Amino acid sequence: MLRRALPALFVLVIGLAFTAGGGARAQGPLTPRAFLPMVASGGDLPVTPPPAAGAVTVRGLSSSSVAANGSAGELRAYGEVVNGTSAAIGAVVVEVTARRASGAVVARERGTSRLGAVAPGDVSPFGVLFEGVVAPGAVTVTAEVISVAPPAIAVRTDLAVTVQPPANVILSEDGTTAVSATQLAVNGGVRNAGGARLEMVQAAIAIYDASGNVVFAGFTNTFSMPFLAEDDPPVLGPGQSGSFQVLVPRGPIMAAGAGLVVKAWAEAAPAH
Repeated sequence: MLRRALPALFVLVIGLAFTAGGGARAQGPLTPRAFLPMVASGGDLPVTPPPAAGAVTVRGLSSSSVAANGSAGELRAYGEVVNGTSAAIGAVVVEVTARRASGAVVARERGTSRLGAVAPGDVSPFGVLFEGVVAPGAVTVTAEVISVAPPAIAVRTDLAVTVQPPANVILSEDGTTAVSATQLAVNGGVRNAGGARLEMVQAAIAIYDASGNVVFAGFTNTFSMPFLAEDDPPVLGPGQSGSFQVLVPRGPIMAAGAGLVVKAWAEAAPAH
């Protein structure tokens, strides 16, 4: 039996070449929940005070105003923050500014990176929506790190993450099926490769174009996990695996071109 579970936290990265198409069948849209920061023990890196924001940088910045159905849509920007310090960090607040060629500011918005703990030298993806800024024409985006929080949990290295290229979402209604015109699905798995029982699993994904720029970032804390009885907590025991799915807007991904790569991270806390 499988059970939908809350999120967890860890940080391994797997990259796969992107291939459009496929026939993955979605079970219906997953409902994301707000991630609640956790203070956990048993990780591999200590929780320490955050470094100065200047030691954390932004790279891989991109923007798009293509909607999920391929038409003109609201402006979005994606990128990743790089932990250039010698200690783990937590959520990073980034301010993204969109400008025209003349230098005039179109809009300015803030977003927060996806992972609750980022090891030294690792990255965490982020996305920003410029609400109400539709089809702004040619713009460039820049980003600035505003604040760096301490890690919400300890970084772990005992989770093994796998991820598949985006696949078609198959819709089924009244005995008929059709390929979704607006969504793709990124499916993945998380295996507990350590000796401790883990709970609160969360996964984040990023899709990169051929130049290494982030063209989408998303996350989920809804998992399918094995369990023994209906009232058992959603826990990954040693050697056990769970699966996840992140729904992705089709339009921007198809517009990003060939050579896309998917990466995934996961996080988890020791089970009580």
